[in-house]
Amino acid sequence: MSGFTIFMTNMSGMKEIICSLIEDDIKHTQLMQKLEMAGFSVLDHDLKLSDTIFKLTGIEESPFVEELSKGYIKIVDKVDLDSGNHNIKQILNSSHKCNF
Repeated sequence: MSGFTIFMTNMSGMKEIICSLIEDDIKHTQLMQKLEMAGFSVLDHDLKLSDTIFKLTGIEESPFVEELSKGYIKIVDKVDLDSGNHNIKQILNSSHKCNF
């Protein structure tokens, strides 16, 4: 196996991990929103998954970190897991043309 093939396999695996983390972040965010609507305090229960996602994708080192962060939050808010609209790869591709 060539070095390039190994690199591409690892990148594919990384995309899977990032998509899984995004899905987990969406589920956690929605749970926190529902708990807050029910009257529970959720301020101390942030898993900071977005920070991990930003590190893995290099967003935190981008000069456009604020703009990218806002875009990420819009994606998270757009997803409605209760409606079954949660194909993360499809949402990312349609929202920001990132071609996962």
